[in-house]
Amino acid sequence: MFMIVFVMLLILGVAALVMTFAAYPNRGHDVPRAPWLGEALNRAVEAMPNLENPDGTPGPAGEVRAGRPTPRREPGTPKGSARAS
Repeated sequence: MFMIVFVMLLILGVAALVMTFAAYPNRGHDVPRAPWLGEALNRAVEAMPNLENPDGTPGPAGEVRAGRPTPRREPGTPKGSARAS
């Protein structure tokens, strides 16, 4: 029983760190009342290896390229049917 509680608390702690990073340092803001936490999160992210863009184009991997927009379907219509006007 102790092990389950310990693991759940560990999971909640990691989730809190991820949410804190996504809410503050990732957007360029300082963490309120804990600037040391933002600095530690930034150091940890900089120490992690980065994945290279697989297709060699600038920008995020898997980015939609500019061009003809994809047609939008109405909710509930089958994939092959035309959009009702």
